[in-house]
Amino acid sequence: MSTEKSLFFKEKVLVDRDSLTESQKWSYVTDNTLKMMSFGFLCGGTVGLVAFRSVATRAAFAAFGAGCGIGKAYVDTKYILGHDVSAETVWKAQVVKNES
Repeated sequence: MSTEKSLFFKEKVLVDRDSLTESQKWSYVTDNTLKMMSFGFLCGGTVGLVAFRSVATRAAFAAFGAGCGIGKAYVDTKYILGHDVSAETVWKAQVVKNES
């Protein structure tokens, strides 16, 4: 979602989604999703391997990490494809009193 300007300063610039073609957008989305899912899976698997003994708990942490990676990629995908959904939006549930 952002590109580096320089090797030394590591400043990030937002990708201009209007300048990308459809094939470039889908290429970026696919690449980003695979990277984020893999990174989340590896991080979750490493934490599970180091911190827990049970195979089920380790697998659960690996799955949780992969899910976090997919969630991050989903937000990036929404931006790249032009569906403006703010990642900082606070979702509130409405509670309605039951009148029975």
